[in-house]
Amino acid sequence: MVVRLWLTFNGTQRAQLKGHTGAPHTLAFSPDGSMLASAATNDPVVRLWNASQGQLQAALEGHRTGVLALAFSPAGGLLATAADNVRLWCADTGAPRGALTDHIFPVAAVAFTADGATLVSADSSHTLRVWSVGSAGGLGSSGRMPTTPKGRGGGGGGPPAGVRAVAVLESESSGQLCALALSPDGRMVATGSAAGELHVFGLRGGGGVSTVRAAHAGQAALQGHRTGVLALAFSPAGGLLATAADNVRLWCADTGAPRGALTDHIFPVAAVAFTADGATLVSADSSHTLRVWSVGSAGGLGSSGRMPTTPKGRGGGGGGPPAGVRAVAVLESESSGQLCALALSPDGRMVATGSAAGELHVFGLRGGGGVSTVRAAHAGQGIIRLWATSEGAGRATAVLKGHSGLVLRLAWAAGGGLLASGSADGSVRLWAVDAGAGKQVSVLVGHREAVNRLSWAPSGRLLASGSRGAGSSGSVFVWEVRSGAAVYAVHAAYMAGEDVGVACPGAVCTVVSALEHAPHLTLLTEAAGGGAGGRGGRGGSDTVEAAGGLLRLRQVPAYCSFAAPACIAVQQGTFVMAFGAQVFFYGMR
Repeated sequence: MVVRLWLTFNGTQRAQLKGHTGAPHTLAFSPDGSMLASAATNDPVVRLWNASQGQLQAALEGHRTGVLALAFSPAGGLLATAADNVRLWCADTGAPRGALTDHIFPVAAVAFTADGATLVSADSSHTLRVWSVGSAGGLGSSGRMPTTPKGRGGGGGGPPAGVRAVAVLESESSGQLCALALSPDGRMVATGSAAGELHVFGLRGGGGVSTVRAAHAGQAALQGHRTGVLALAFSPAGGLLATAADNVRLWCADTGAPRGALTDHIFPVAAVAFTADGATLVSADSSHTLRVWSVGSAGGLGSSGRMPTTPKGRGGGGGGPPAGVRAVAVLESESSGQLCALALSPDGRMVATGSAAGELHVFGLRGGGGVSTVRAAHAGQGIIRLWATSEGAGRATAVLKGHSGLVLRLAWAAGGGLLASGSADGSVRLWAVDAGAGKQVSVLVGHREAVNRLSWAPSGRLLASGSRGAGSSGSVFVWEVRSGAAVYAVHAAYMAGEDVGVACPGAVCTVVSALEHAPHLTLLTEAAGGGAGGRGGRGGSDTVEAAGGLLRLRQVPAYCSFAAPACIAVQQGTFVMAFGAQVFFYGMR
């Protein structure tokens, strides 16, 4: 297996470095560029090369397993290698300087602080060890590391004089450690896992742990659910966040602190929604049982009173409902398919659910009380039905035809005069609705996959649509409604399902990159007026204007997982994503 050196100014090959028994996977240059260290798959021998001459300087033998990571000290005096243990070598000659053998599991990463005084090593089980190695990465003249129990890497000598252990940092993770990075000031160390998790630790002067928090590059990880989170919803006033999984959990929307759990559902909870005034929360499980909760004025928690004792479902445990939250109704309907959608009317008097079998059920909430109507209708292949809803009755008033595939998404513009529909045929259609009748006014074409997301801008001038296919296939379009023109488009991406609401002014949608090598999120908001484009403006220095000034784009670089979020919720200053059973909080202030 060969390592090739190239001259960057003209692109010619300088040397071929041969000797590894496996494919080289890790390379590191010394700070002055004179030496190159290389490690290869399943090869326990690190090779140190004279980079200017293209010749082998030394073969560093001592590890029992394949070397996973390399790091030169900033001053260039030491080379650290990670495998079954951590070994230190003279960076000029390759002479062994000692071994750090306290890790129990294979060491996956090593890094020096910028001043070279501290070395951090991390094993595959997310145990980090912090070592003092002397000023500028050199070895002191006295002192040895305290005697400690040896791990699997024992033997082969101990730590060199002057190297001592100063801290052990640990975190729990569902995936093996695969990355480590130190902040430039040496005060923070971050690790990444194969499960897409990020753990950030504070190093107090290279000493004990100051913060240990697990988050998807975010501020806090909300843990408590036992199964994957299926839905999120902020209260309109922004005080509460509701999450749905094995049960319903409530969190402080500012800090992520747990506020309680609503555990009466027997089956997994598939949807949650707050009424516009924030006083009522509706949760729906997969069996089409809806529970209505009073949560206090404007979505806040009352100062007294608790929910009546009720039989607990599968989500029991983890605390009960917070003070002031109480159950006010249970709504049930029979369906041949699992619940897959829930929506509340703007006035909070009606709640509708949709099933995987294409059925629609509409309930009346009499002041948050009992059922007034229950009705089912099948949308049919490419057919949209308009219904007149009233207390105790429901009747079809129009049938809208045009789509050639299943209709997957409907969205009303503010005011209710325009209805958008997205279909498996890849098209978006706009319908003018008046007095129960509907007429097609536009067909918006551009997607190559099934359109499964729609979102109106608050002004009604713009409509966002998203499609999703296999792998990285998918696209997001933003349409100018009056002309039917696409003013923004991005491919290899999809539109997140989210709860935006009044707490995030101007929100249009969130775009999720589907490229595994560059995952990120982009928040799209409607600009207050036209503009000349550029960077900054009303959105601040971290936003970019697009679509001739109609949109503002803000990328969220904190998102670093290769996994797609199951659901997203946004409010001004806070961004929340669910991955599996965990919910991750981001501050965007």
